[in-house]
Amino acid sequence: MGMLLPGDLAQSTLGDVLGHLSRASATGVLSLMRPNGSEHQVFLRAGSPRAVLSDGPRIGDFLAREVWLSEERLDRAIEKQRAGDARLLGELVCDTVEEYARVREGVRQQTRLRLEQLYTVTQARIVFRSALFDDVVDRIWLRAVSTASALSPSEFLEGRPRARARVPEARDERHAALRLLGLDGEASAERIRSAFKRLVLEMHPDRAACEADRLERTARLAKLTAAYQRLTS
Repeated sequence: MGMLLPGDLAQSTLGDVLGHLSRASATGVLSLMRPNGSEHQVFLRAGSPRAVLSDGPRIGDFLAREVWLSEERLDRAIEKQRAGDARLLGELVCDTVEEYARVREGVRQQTRLRLEQLYTVTQARIVFRSALFDDVVDRIWLRAVSTASALSPSEFLEGRPRARARVPEARDERHAALRLLGLDGEASAERIRSAFKRLVLEMHPDRAACEADRLERTARLAKLTAAYQRLTS
């Protein structure tokens, strides 16, 4: 592919890596393997992230919060998958073209929010597998990537950390994460856990007064989760 990617995020940033892949219009799977054994995968098509397999909002939870999709309807779709239905969850809950458009937008927002959390990861081994082959990507993810809407470069690259700014950012990122949780530099692990749990309850999207408030709470919750993971990983 003509690209030389670092083997470890400690030598770069996710923003730099995704920037390289975007400029190369790469299609494939970017894997981040953390020291604690967890693995996060970013699925790209023509240089744009189309899906993220990681922590963060599940598409079922996201869709259940939409006015048109009830918990009962979501449960029926999940049961069909468990019974062997090979369709994607979004396909199972859609009866109309309008609903499918809503699902596509939901998946797009899920991808953006999950990526937001991954930008805080600084220690991970990097592996990129060019192209989306069946022996690399589960078939259901292959289908999800082929139908998902693309994120624009402004959504996943602008304002992201770069390696040239890594040194001052590395020094300050813990303090920034603590400030986001309302804590100071001397906070203990127990105080960090308590602050995170309190803020999750306060900012939970289910407590939103309107749809705009729900979206704002969802984005805020993603940032809080990313800060908590940064402090506890």
